[in-house]
Amino acid sequence: MALRTIKRIRFGKCSVSIQRDAANDEFVVVAKAPNRNWNGRYFTSEKSDARATAADSIRRMRRAGAC
Repeated sequence: MALRTIKRIRFGKCSVSIQRDAANDEFVVVAKAPNRNWNGRYFTSEKSDARATAADSIRRMRRAGAC
């Protein structure tokens, strides 16, 4: 699974990245935070959906004080 990073957003100790998986023709949104409850992956075939999910993830982590 060769993923190419398209965009990475960092806020404090949290980060959300959008990666492209060309083999499966999909985008992967990866969220990482010090608190493991906020870690996760989201798979989608649409770039606009991936961007919206990444923005929402970082917004939720910031509001919750997870970073």
